Amino acid sequence: MKEKIANNSLFPWLLVLYEVVIYLSMDAYMPAFPMIARTFGISANITQLTATVWILGGLAVQLIFGPLSDRYGRRPILLFSGVLYVFSTILCAFATGIHIFLIARFFQGMAMPAMFIAGYAAINEYFDSKEAIRILALMQSVTILAPAVGPMLGGAMLLFVNWRWIFILLAIWSCLMVIALFFNMPETLPVQKRTNRIHLGEIIKQYKTVLFNLTFIMYALTMFLPIIGLVAWILVGPFLVVDHFHYSTLDYGMIQAFIFASYILGTKLVRKYASDHRNHLLINLGLSCSFIGVIAAVLIAYLLPNGLFYLIGSIMMILLGSGIAMPILNRLTLETSDAPMGVRVTIFSVIRMGSGFLGTICVPLFYNGTLLSTALIMFVFILIAVVLRIFTLCFA
Repeated sequence: MKEKIANNSLFPWLLVLYEVVIYLSMDAYMPAFPMIARTFGISANITQLTATVWILGGLAVQLIFGPLSDRYGRRPILLFSGVLYVFSTILCAFATGIHIFLIARFFQGMAMPAMFIAGYAAINEYFDSKEAIRILALMQSVTILAPAVGPMLGGAMLLFVNWRWIFILLAIWSCLMVIALFFNMPETLPVQKRTNRIHLGEIIKQYKTVLFNLTFIMYALTMFLPIIGLVAWILVGPFLVVDHFHYSTLDYGMIQAFIFASYILGTKLVRKYASDHRNHLLINLGLSCSFIGVIAAVLIAYLLPNGLFYLIGSIMMILLGSGIAMPILNRLTLETSDAPMGVRVTIFSVIRMGSGFLGTICVPLFYNGTLLSTALIMFVFILIAVVLRIFTLCFA
């Protein structure tokens, strides 16, 4: 194992850089929302729809990529999706109308699940449990730079160039990563372990096995429900910080950098202290930190309606807790089932994407332009995650 890791030490880093560019396709263009609205002559709600269709594109093919990767291997599925991502990003950059832009965003989103399904399946197959948790923590600490640095990068670019250049940069970056993965990504699923054929009945049976695995579902929901509140913040942040409080797009990017730096700190703690006898303690610690943070966020938003930076401090605490809990929950969730890895990661990814999609729905339904509405969205779903964790410890 050590020799294999040493010979392919570049592979996880390339996977990280590819995952970063996928996240940037959501985060780097957020500061450009007002400009995109003016370019296409659309409202703020329609502009936010460009994020929703990106997630819908991912949800549309979630259940396909898992069985395909179990049949043909992780490598070809990941590389095919990479090519799709490159071309759809180019189309985003040169879209002449909102309808073309929405279609391009949908196809761009379709390329996303292969990263989580084939890419994360490869990591879990390639490394043992302890090493996988450390690598997943490292990957998540690096990939969280996308929502941390992405808005700042996008905001800085908008000071000098048109918003379309954000997508041109993403297209170039992703093209380089796909080429690098082509030459460096190992195939972690040997031919003898692949499914002989794609049988719909057998696939449905495998999916049902995972879906009715209560521990799997509760672990996954505990991990991803807090993401709903995070997605809500990501969507309302540009309008709240730039339009309501009148800060610049670069200021918004710097705020995001501070928020997500706290997540990176959490993953660093995991890499240092994660072990079989500490993992559940770290999960409890992370969720407790997030819960205290979100209670503080609600109180601050209620008592100080203009206390933006106090709210940001609370969100940093929430992200610190998520950074501690999520890498461990990631691995433990997948270890609760004996189904093929592609099937497990597919259901895992569906829950992940579904949480993100629900976040995009909550914004137009419950956000009213105030700090309190943002804090309450985060509070509800973190509370549910904490309740699920208590239920898991007591009964699962």
